[in-house]
This record gives sequence, C-alpha cells and structure tokens, in this order.
Amino acid sequence: ISKEILRQHTSSRERANDYEKIYAEILKIARPKSIIDIASGLNPCSIILSGFKGDYYAYEISRSDVNFLNKYFKIIKKYNINGKSFVKNIAKEFNFKKADVCFLFKFLDLMGKERKLFFINLIKHLDCKYLVASFSKKTISLKAMRNPERKWFESLLTNLGLKYKKLDFENEI
Repeated sequence: ISKEILRQHTSSRERANDYEKIYAEILKIARPKSIIDIASGLNPCSIILSGFKGDYYAYEISRSDVNFLNKYFKIIKKYNINGKSFVKNIAKEFNFKKADVCFLFKFLDLMGKERKLFFINLIKHLDCKYLVASFSKKTISLKAMRNPERKWFESLLTNLGLKYKKLDFENEI
C-alpha cells in the first residue's frame, strides 16, 4: 500500500524503485532513532520500507498532505514508527524537532537564487547529526540534466566545514 501511495506524488514516484537502496546506504552511515523530513511531500510513506523504528517528524506546507500523513502515521504506529506531521512554511520558519537525521529531498533547487542563504539559515537552526540532501538528475520535463552535480552545494559544505559523502542513484544525487 505504501508503494502505491508513493506513486501518487511526482517526487516520490521518481524515487519509488530506489527507496530500499537509498535507505540501505543512509542506514550504513547513520543508525537513527529519530528523523525529521523537511518539505516531506509524501516521502514519509516510504519509511516503512527501511526497517526504521523510532520517531519521524515530517514538515510540509500542504495542509492536505499533513492531514494525510498524520492518518498514515496512526496506521503504521504498530510497526514502532512514532510519526507526526506538521504544517510549516519551511522557507521562512526554521524551528524543527531535534533528530539524528534530517531529510531534505529535492528541495534546495526550488529555492532558486536564495538556496545558499536558505541552506546556511537551515544549518544554523537544525539540531541533527546527519543531513541527507538530494538533487534531481532530471529536468521538470524528465530529460537528463547536462550537469546534474551541484558543485555550489559541495563548495558550500566545504566552506562551512561540513563533511559529506555523495551517493548517486538513478534519478537523484
């Protein structure tokens, strides 16, 4: 059922075949007991595919997505996933729960020219051990990008003194 839900949303549909691989790679690096998912969309519906047990907090601007996710979290509570979703304009509000891992899937490009400033503000306010940020390898028209790597992001991480590991999947980095 979760996989079918994920196929209903554009960004999670693109990632649907890779979720198990993505989570396996993330869980090699971090063994989280808590996760926050910023600009989550329906991505939280994938966490059940990971074997994760713990607290999962999703932040999304869409009230209807938040309502749906809170219903979904009630259903999957029996799998020891304690989830809660919150309405938040994450481009302007930076107060989030403390967590071991923060997901920021395919959001930074949406910030346009403000992406660096947004990311710096976000980093200042996050209280987490690991951040998983991803970028699409395809354009909106689903054509492959000529330069899918985000050198600006790698440079920013280096300038901020943050260590990172790059993972490359079919549709995103």
